[in-house]
Amino acid sequence: MRSALDVPPEDNSEMDGYAMRAADVPAEGTVLPVIATHRGRPGRCQPLQPGSAARIFTGAQVPAGADTVVMQEQCEAIAPTRDGELGACACVNVRRVPAMAIRAARRRRACAMPWCCAAGTRA
Repeated sequence: MRSALDVPPEDNSEMDGYAMRAADVPAEGTVLPVIATHRGRPGRCQPLQPGSAARIFTGAQVPAGADTVVMQEQCEAIAPTRDGELGACACVNVRRVPAMAIRAARRRRACAMPWCCAAGTRA
């Protein structure tokens, strides 16, 4: 058997939650602006900027710049206020520090291999 394709073709999320950089969440209660939503549609997603988060759904591509996906149950979505207190974007309050809240919640991109299993192996 041979594979000419990367499977999966890019890092993707194993759960619904928020993609972010672990270094941006030093303590419980950290609030980050949510700058994008990634639903798993084809195409490239915008890179994540330091100090921000992206809403992400199962199977969606993890944006460049993110090294952590925190499951939605460990976060609290905060809608923007009408008076602009939180600015023009929604925010997320991370209730648990990523290192304590999750395992690696992303599937790493797999590189195409010249062979997938030894000759004679039944698949």
